[in-house]
Amino acid sequence: MLTVPGEQAFSVFERSQAGAGSLDFLLGGSEMGRLMLANDWSHSSLGSPDTWPQSLRTAVRFMLTSGHPMYIWWGEDGACLYNDAYRASIGPERHPSSLGRPALEVWAEIWDVIGPQIEQVMAGGPPTWHQNQLVPITRHGRREDVYWTYSYGPIDDATAETGIGGVLVVCAETTATVLADRQRTAQIERLQRLFNQAPSFMATLEGAEFRITSVNAAYMRLVGDRDILGRPVAEALPDAVAQGYVELLRRVYESGEAFASNGAKYAVEVASGGPIDERYIDFVYQPMTDETGRVTGIFVEGHDVTEQKEAEIALHNSSALREQFIAVLGHDLRNPIAAINGGMALLRKTPLSDRAKAVVSLIEGSTTRMTGLIDNITDFARGRLGGGLTITRDSAEPLEPLLQHVIAELQTTAPGQVIETSFALTEPVDCDRTRIGQLASNLLGNAITHGASERPIRFRAATADGWFELSVANFGEQISPSVAAQMFEPFARGTHRPNQQGLGLGLYISQEIAKAHGGRITMDSTAEETIFTFRMPLQA
Repeated sequence: MLTVPGEQAFSVFERSQAGAGSLDFLLGGSEMGRLMLANDWSHSSLGSPDTWPQSLRTAVRFMLTSGHPMYIWWGEDGACLYNDAYRASIGPERHPSSLGRPALEVWAEIWDVIGPQIEQVMAGGPPTWHQNQLVPITRHGRREDVYWTYSYGPIDDATAETGIGGVLVVCAETTATVLADRQRTAQIERLQRLFNQAPSFMATLEGAEFRITSVNAAYMRLVGDRDILGRPVAEALPDAVAQGYVELLRRVYESGEAFASNGAKYAVEVASGGPIDERYIDFVYQPMTDETGRVTGIFVEGHDVTEQKEAEIALHNSSALREQFIAVLGHDLRNPIAAINGGMALLRKTPLSDRAKAVVSLIEGSTTRMTGLIDNITDFARGRLGGGLTITRDSAEPLEPLLQHVIAELQTTAPGQVIETSFALTEPVDCDRTRIGQLASNLLGNAITHGASERPIRFRAATADGWFELSVANFGEQISPSVAAQMFEPFARGTHRPNQQGLGLGLYISQEIAKAHGGRITMDSTAEETIFTFRMPLQA
């Protein structure tokens, strides 16, 4: 009994149906052999299987007993036969209805592709071979791009005019393989583009001689216009040898441990015979290993940080200039403001008309704002240039007179603004009084600038449960989340109003003062009001 391994054998009844051995060639396939045995062949050009020529019988037997997908076209109309392994590729549209039907009728949608190939073989021409050939077919209700690797070979038949009775197709669907290869290729191309376009410099060095096998554009900019691909580092970049970089590569290769460095100097002759260009680089030498863990090369990755390094050096070398700048702000700008304030104080003691008094108030308000701006700029400069904010704590003096003075001073900048105050300072606060006054001035000035002038501002200061809390609330439009997220950043002005005053440093400096005291400032904004709250521990 003929069977394919793993498939059910034909029953005794089925063998008896086949006749006295005349149809044994159909007993090799599990499903297709049964279908061929039970099929009504009266409507097919093939006729009854017991009349098939021996060459066709042999080919069918070979096909049915194979686990490889196979197909046969036989006779002038190319009647269709196929085995179990092939049926999975054609879908319910053609299985089993295509059995014994003419090729053109079954495969009309791809006849422009396969028709000439079949005719070539049937005419006695050479066999065909196609690898990963796109042959779209309709299956399972939709048109699909299907890829095949297949061959068309002749089946001899002495009774045929050309001596060829049919075509044997040996095939394999490769759709999954082709699509996977395309995806891998696309991924590799994408990674290659990222490699080439990456702002950091990259290179791969293969073997113990560190042969340069790939570099990106940033790496070429670093080393200059040189012919380096395929060459060992020592040969392609002799300046790297002289500066110890090849020795570092050797250590990484032998130890298998990565090496990283920041701000390393690299003197490179960018153009042959040209001047030496000193660069500064952050870089990593990362060992590359095979599946056994053996080091096979080194991946180089890093950044050219020359501009940043030179800026740091210039900043470091200009420390005297920085201090002079801060001194100018603190002395030369404050002195004329002090003189102006002194003159205004004298005018206050002189009988003035209402209009003159208004002008004096305007000038005093302007000098107050100017003093606040200078304070913020000076503090910002000190912090950003390395000096940092300095605080001197003192718990002996009460805070309320200081805060009342801040309110009175800012009231002159907005005479019509109502400021409601509440003080409950029952315990001493260990703080820098000057800095806390600066913080309170910034918060209150911010409320005056942004609040609705016809609505009161609430200023509260209290001590309780070991904490000092100061809050300033103003009525006005709600602060959006996007603006709130940047509210405490330097130069964040926080509004689109064209008449916005200030540099956008007040809240930033205030938060730095809060942090220096071990506290912080928070903000809560609704459609009704915006509240800034500063909290710090009473004791350091």
